[in-house]
Amino acid sequence: MLLYCVLIPKSNHPSSKPYEPEPAQDFLDAYRYQLATMAYAAGVTHYHRMPVMRSLFKPLIRRLIHKILRREVWGNWYLTSQSESVVEPDIKELRKPWADPIVQENVMYSAHLLLITSIYAMLLIMTSLRSPEKAILKEMERNGWVGVCCEPNIVFVVCNQFPLIAMRYNDVRDGTKVIDGVLDKYRAALESKNMIANTELFKDWLVLKQDHTRGAKDCGFTAWAASFIDTWNSDFVKSGYKAHSSGFITNINGKFELQHPMVADEQGQWTHMDPFSENSAIGYARLNVEDGQKKMWEAPWTKDVIEKMPWVDGLDLSSEVDCLRGIWDASAQWLVTTLREWADRGTHVNFAVRNLPSNSWFLYEPRAGVVRRELANGVEIRVEAAVEALQEIDFLVSKA
Repeated sequence: MLLYCVLIPKSNHPSSKPYEPEPAQDFLDAYRYQLATMAYAAGVTHYHRMPVMRSLFKPLIRRLIHKILRREVWGNWYLTSQSESVVEPDIKELRKPWADPIVQENVMYSAHLLLITSIYAMLLIMTSLRSPEKAILKEMERNGWVGVCCEPNIVFVVCNQFPLIAMRYNDVRDGTKVIDGVLDKYRAALESKNMIANTELFKDWLVLKQDHTRGAKDCGFTAWAASFIDTWNSDFVKSGYKAHSSGFITNINGKFELQHPMVADEQGQWTHMDPFSENSAIGYARLNVEDGQKKMWEAPWTKDVIEKMPWVDGLDLSSEVDCLRGIWDASAQWLVTTLREWADRGTHVNFAVRNLPSNSWFLYEPRAGVVRRELANGVEIRVEAAVEALQEIDFLVSKA
């Protein structure tokens, strides 16, 4: 599923000429999709692969939130809000435009803003931003619960998955049960419009006022939507994988290949790379784990979980090291961090391991050997070390 989630149809990006980004932020390479997927990649990596590396992921996700709030990301909505005959065939004159990108429609932006901030709040015990959630719920109800429009009068299945996940995280954090009622009504509305099926590709979109759907020409929107529907309806998604991927992904002797005419020339060589796939989607697919979003849906971090988890403070993306591992094993009572210097000039790291239970702890450093520390509650273990050029180095803190 993650493999063909990054597929962009060749019909939209002709291989006969270089790919040119769409400057008005109206297409699938828009900043909002790139930034959101970067944040989702950071979220799944923190949750599944490096849960103790809080000081690395907190500023990273926060900066992505700041970027998605920039005007060049959402400013296109003022013109888009006027609508047009392509999305509203019966329109006689343009609507009066508005600039607010979350108050009505435009779930292609508000959904991602909501989920990014909800992931940030869930993983890092921060205040969640629920104002987009209220606007989205109001729009869903207005549309009979089939979803919120992206462009005026057009409802996409894929864009409406992100706010559902955000509602789940916010419910767990705030002790509410918003998603329970919403999910039942949303599922019923999708089925009544025949928007999704496990025997054929999902409908690309619903033309709301005219009440008709657009059939899929390729697997792109189905793949994107199914990757996130997997959170709350995993059995359905997996039962449709064979039908959805047929003709688009092949498995020949254990080697998976994308359908060549979609992304490559007749020799199977890729002839273009779009910004969304290159900058974010491939990274997200590589960093995620099987059922990664589903596992986060089923067991989001709570305040109690985070407050009991030891974590590393003082390492971030400016430290001139890659963090390859950062995990805490509660049953074995050890924490390990693996770093690798990447600038090929050597560096010095200085970080702390915080929130360890009161006890005696051994710190294993490659050069210093074993150091024993007695910790009272709230006291940290400080680690300082030189890392040679391109060196990979482990630091282990273990209960004595």
